[in-house]
Amino acid sequence: MNKVRFDSSLTVFVETLLQFFKSDDLEQSVFIRDINGQLGVILAAKLSEAETNSIASQLITKLGSYARPYSLVADQNGFGVHELFAEAQNYPGIFVAGIQIRLLDRRAVGIDWLNAPAAHRSGSLPCYVFASIKGGVGRSTALCVAAAHFSRRGRRVLAIDFDLEAPGIGSMLLHENELPQFGSLDFLVESQVGGFDASLIQEMIGGSYLGKAGARVDVLPAIGKATLEAPQNALAKIARAYMEMQPADGGPLVTLGGKLKKLVELCEVTGRYDVILVDSRAGLHESTAAAMLALGGEILLFGANQPQTFQGYKLLFAHLAQFPINPENDWRERLSFIHAKAGRTDKAKQEVAEKFGDLFRLLTMKSASTNESEDESITAEDIDFVWNDSPKNDPEEETVEYRVLHILDDGQYHNFDPISREDLLDFASYEYTFADFIKYLDEEIDSILEPN
Repeated sequence: MNKVRFDSSLTVFVETLLQFFKSDDLEQSVFIRDINGQLGVILAAKLSEAETNSIASQLITKLGSYARPYSLVADQNGFGVHELFAEAQNYPGIFVAGIQIRLLDRRAVGIDWLNAPAAHRSGSLPCYVFASIKGGVGRSTALCVAAAHFSRRGRRVLAIDFDLEAPGIGSMLLHENELPQFGSLDFLVESQVGGFDASLIQEMIGGSYLGKAGARVDVLPAIGKATLEAPQNALAKIARAYMEMQPADGGPLVTLGGKLKKLVELCEVTGRYDVILVDSRAGLHESTAAAMLALGGEILLFGANQPQTFQGYKLLFAHLAQFPINPENDWRERLSFIHAKAGRTDKAKQEVAEKFGDLFRLLTMKSASTNESEDESITAEDIDFVWNDSPKNDPEEETVEYRVLHILDDGQYHNFDPISREDLLDFASYEYTFADFIKYLDEEIDSILEPN
C-alpha cells in the first residue's frame, strides 16, 4: 500500500470512516486537522470504548503518520466538544470523498482561506479587488487607469493599497507631499493593541493629483510617512499585521480579512466616495485571501499568457471549488479575468480566453454525491448537532457566465511611473491599450453607480 501523504490524507480518512458510518452521520460530525496536518474526528454519535478503539486502530493502519496521536476519534459526549461543534458552524462545508464535511483546519497563517467568498456587498459602495498570481502583469497599473477613468466620469474614488510587502499605489498616485502619516499597515498593527480606531482613518488618506482633472481621487497607501521615517520598524510591523485580533470584549478572533473589511467600512461611512479600488498582493498569500474573499466585491484576476499563470489559478480555483454555492448570491459571477500584455490579434486573445474558460470550469463542476452503503457497523444515535447548510451541489456541470478582458501589450506602460509621466493616465494615452477594460468600467458606472 502506498504511503499516505498530505494530499490524500483527508480523503483516506473520510473513506475509512464511511466503512462504519452513513454519510449523513459524517456530515454532522467535526473533522480536525491540526497545525502539523494530522487528523482527528469528533463523531456526531455515541460510541462505546470498544467501538472507539476499533475505529481508531483501523484509522491508524490506513493513515499512518497522518493519524493524530491524541484524540484521534471522539464522540459527541467528549469533553469540550460542544464548543468545537459551535466553532465548526462558522465554516462552510467542503466536499471530500463525495460528501460534505465540516473541517476545523488549524493553521499558523492563512485562516481566511477557510472561508467561502463573502456575499455580494448589497447596499454598499461598489468595491473592486485587483488580484493576480504573479507580479509584473500590470495589476497596479490597471488600478491607476481605473481610478483615472472613474474620476474622469465624475466618480469619487478611494484606492487602497493592501500589498503590504511590495507597496506601489501610494508611490504611483501620490506626490511625496501628498503622502499621509499612516497607511493600511498601521491600521492592521494598531488594531492589535487598541482595537479599531475610526479617528486613524483621516491620517491614512492622501489626496491624489489625479483629482485635479476630475472627481476626487484619494489614496490609502500601504506605507505612510511614519514608516518611512522609521524604516527599521517596517518588518516588525508586517510580522504583526497578519495576526488575528482578539477583541477587548472577548468576542471571536478577527481575521486579517475581518480587519480589512472593517477598514473598508470605516472609509465608506465617511460618505466621501462613490467607488473603492483595492490592490491586493500577488500570489496565494493570506492577504490575497483577505482581499478576494472577505470584501464581497468584484474580483479582477490578472494574468499574462504564461504557464505559471494558469498553474497558479488552477491551485486557487481547485481550493474554491470545495465550497458550496448559494444560487441566490453566487460569488462566481463576480469574477473577471484580465488578460494582461495581450497580443493584438484575435487568435492570441481567443487562445487565452479558452484557457481561462478551462480554469473557470473547475468552479462549475459540482461534486459527485456518494452512494450510501447499506452495511454499517455502528449506528449514530441521538445526534444533537444540526448544521444550517446551504444547498448541496449536484453532480452535473452547470453553466455560469464568465468574462475575459484583454489589456494590450504596450511598451510605454512597462515601466509605469505616472508621477514622472502624468500623461499616461490621460484618456488619450490609455484609451486604445485599455479599450476592453475601459468598456467594462463604463458599463459598471452606468449600471451600478447612481448619479451624484
